This record gives sequence, C-alpha cells and structure tokens, in this order.
Amino acid sequence: MQSIPQAKLSTRILKEEEEEEEEEEEDRISKLPDEILGSIISLLSVSEAARTTVLSQRWKNLWMNTVMFHPNLVFDEGVVSKNPTQCEKYVKGVNQVMKLHKATTIEELTIGFALPKEYSDSMNNWVQFAAKKRVQKLNLSLYSCGLNMELMEHNCLFSRDNRRLYWWRLRDCHMSKVNVDDKDIDCLLSNSPNLENLCLRDSHNIRNLRVSKARKLKCLKICKCRWMRTLFVFAPNLKDLFICSRESSYLFGITRPFLQESIWIYAPNLVSFRFCGVVTSRSPLVFRDVDQPPHLSYVSLGLMNSFRMNIDCFQELFTHFSQVKRLRLDMELKVRTLRIRSHIFPVLYMSK
Repeated sequence: MQSIPQAKLSTRILKEEEEEEEEEEEDRISKLPDEILGSIISLLSVSEAARTTVLSQRWKNLWMNTVMFHPNLVFDEGVVSKNPTQCEKYVKGVNQVMKLHKATTIEELTIGFALPKEYSDSMNNWVQFAAKKRVQKLNLSLYSCGLNMELMEHNCLFSRDNRRLYWWRLRDCHMSKVNVDDKDIDCLLSNSPNLENLCLRDSHNIRNLRVSKARKLKCLKICKCRWMRTLFVFAPNLKDLFICSRESSYLFGITRPFLQESIWIYAPNLVSFRFCGVVTSRSPLVFRDVDQPPHLSYVSLGLMNSFRMNIDCFQELFTHFSQVKRLRLDMELKVRTLRIRSHIFPVLYMSK
C-alpha cells in the first residue's frame, strides 16, 4: 500500500526536475547580451519576431528596438482566408511596425496575405512607405481566396497617386492580385532606373502593355493577366521572358481573349523564352529586326486549348526557334484530336 504514494512522489520529482532543466535552458538564452539576442531576432521575419514578445517584457523591448532598424520587412502570413478579423489584425500589425520603423532605407518589403479590395488604401499606404524608404525589393502577394470567378474582380486597386513615386533603388518588383493598369506600369518603369526583375500576376486592368523604359530589366514575367491583348517589349538587356495566360479559365468553360493581337519583342540579349497559353492570332509573336535573338538558347512552349485554329497558330511559333539548344513542348489536349501539319515544323539544327 505504501508503494503507490512513493511512485506518485517520484513522478512529481521527475516532473519538477524536467521543469527546472527547461527553466535553466531558457535562462541560458535570456542571459545572452541584448546585442546577440537582437541579432537573432533580426534573422527572423517581422511576423516571427513579433511572436517573441510574449516571452517577457525584455523580449518585447528587444523586438521593438530591432524592428526600428530592420532592413527586411517581411509580412508573409501565407493566409488565404478573407476573415475580416484576420484582415484587421494583419493590417494593424503592419501599420504598427511601419510607425516604429526609423531607418531611412529598407532592403525589402513583402506583403503576403489575402487582402480584398476594401483594403486598397492600406496597401497603397504601404507602397508609399516603401518608396519613401527607397526599397530595393517590393513584393505584393495578395493571395487568391479560391477559384470563384466573382472574387477575381476584388483585387486591391493600385492608386493613381503611386504614379508619382520615384523608385531609385528598386531592383525587384513582384505584384500578384493587385489591379494595376497600363499607365501604372509605364510610370513604374519610368521611375525605376535600376529595375532588373518585374513580375505581374493576376492583374485584370492591363490591356496593351508596353515595357520600354527599363533599360536594365533582365527578367520579365507576366502571368494570368487575362484581359491583356497586346504586349510590346523594348528591353535591350532582357534575358528571361515568361508569358502565361490564365490556367483556370477552362475549369469554368470560358475562353478569354489573351494576347489576341500580338507580342512585339526587341530583346537582343534574350536567353530564355517561355510561353504558355492560348494562341489566337496568325502572327502572335514578332522579334524585332531578327527572326530569333542570337543568344536565345532555351524555349518552352505550352498550348492550353485544343481548338484547331489555335493549334495551327501555335505551330507558327516554331518558325522563330530553329537555332535554340533546348526546346520544350507542352500540349494540354487529347492526342487523337490533334492534327499536326508536319511540314510546319522547321529543322531544329541545335535542339536537344
């Protein structure tokens, strides 16, 4: 009968010893000087660093002191819910950090959250904050909340006031689920003399896009801008060009006009060209001055529609790529419905 309480007592002692060991381990971290702890916090994203504030008042002070001069403001929650409470909490947290920030410049601003159209003013305030801080990398990834067609028109709107912003240090710009138009991009390119990478994704206000004022642009990606009709690219230093239409349009039985007229490209240093989508014009692609850029070595072509007219137009693209070293073809259609005109395929002298 006496063995039972002894077992309980020994178990309690073991638990107390484990708790003491955990406290000792925690104390070892807490005993580190503020400089080291501040360095540790600076390696975390802003959202991760904010979670350390629950440990103690000291950690809260460390977080506040660190975020004041944090060069990388990354608010990437990876949340796709449009719950109003979550949105308000997220916006409040971002605004709080920006009010605390004292440094004159930042290296990166990343916004990663599913913000609906109602928060356009907040997003534009953050964009203006980034311009004021002379950001180098701007990433606005306002995640999609699903495949509902009605939600596609609820992207945050890019303010016209942003057209006057000057981006002297901006090198990398990514906008996803942000409705920018042709004029917005034209002004962005004009005011970003050092821009090297530009990615536009799920923007439904782009119609006739001109990329002609970014002499240092090296990489251009345009994805799912479903209403874009023409693309004009004048980029002497462009090396990578990726164009993709909307993948999900087939899920709804809807075909959208994408690049219905043409793609006009002047990029003599182009190395990689990737195109995926619906071809709806007999001459969808024009390389200015030459049939193929002399340095072009990799081409990837993907057809996403089984209509005979689009297949014929798609095959016309091959005439531009007879000298490429690597050619990849993707066709999303049933083989038995495909009638390929074999004579349209050029001899690929250097392809693998």
